Amino acid sequence: MSSVRESAARVRGRSAAQGRPIVTLLTDFGYADPFVGTMKGVILSIAPEAVIVDLSHDVPAYNVLAGAYFLRAAFPHFPKHTVHVGVVDPGVGTRRRPIVISTRHGTFVGPDNGLLLPAATEAGIVATFWVRRRQLLLGRVSPTFHGRDVFAPVAARLATGFPVERCGPRLPAAAPLPEPAVKRIPGGLHGEVVWVDRFGNLITNIRRDEILRLRPAAMRATGQGFYGRWLSVTIGSFVIDRLSATYGLGARGRLVALVNSAGLLEVAARQSSASQETGLGPGAPVTVKVVNRGR
Repeated sequence: MSSVRESAARVRGRSAAQGRPIVTLLTDFGYADPFVGTMKGVILSIAPEAVIVDLSHDVPAYNVLAGAYFLRAAFPHFPKHTVHVGVVDPGVGTRRRPIVISTRHGTFVGPDNGLLLPAATEAGIVATFWVRRRQLLLGRVSPTFHGRDVFAPVAARLATGFPVERCGPRLPAAAPLPEPAVKRIPGGLHGEVVWVDRFGNLITNIRRDEILRLRPAAMRATGQGFYGRWLSVTIGSFVIDRLSATYGLGARGRLVALVNSAGLLEVAARQSSASQETGLGPGAPVTVKVVNRGR
């Protein structure tokens, strides 16, 4: 009980400067089981004034890459004092380390399997720590539920002002994300589909800034926009002859290539599922090429 009172006192001390503590949750747990609710209960027992925000609990099971992309897309839209918890953890209970990454735009808590690294890198990593301080954990730690016993209590204590450097020894770096590389090819880029969202959109690993670097100087000089028929996108055996700005172009089911709100190239089908229209999914090859259509 005293620990709850102490945590509440720390929260009140933070509130004047930063507002209520914020903890986000990203998992592949879904909602059919009590896992997410249990983690929230642990957080609120330690930090009763915390605001808990669900980023997503529908990350495809075991898909660390998709979870990493979700987290990278979401974190910039939260206050800098937010604590982000990510649990997509097929290695739970193994020798993989629980870590905390302190950045210039939030703190990230989760397994050391690459899940946190893209977001933390973009946020500006300050330091990475191996969570070894037993007092931060929830009593006896289950080898199958670190979300409840490790990550939730650590996040709650950090949200109430516990110093991140006291979590455990400092690490030189977090484990890298096993992410497929985008390759430069003559006049273009080659990547792949990394996940399919609930609308059936095929999300690729090709980023907007990589596409921008393909634009010829002549196009910039003539003031042509980012979108248009200056490039083509090939996904599987399907060719899309332009980069669109929105989903709502053409007839129902028509394939469009666009850069989504997370800055990633995706292929969508108007009011339909691009995955169903094409029969494609994660791992499908995607090629972007600059097209010289003349005048």
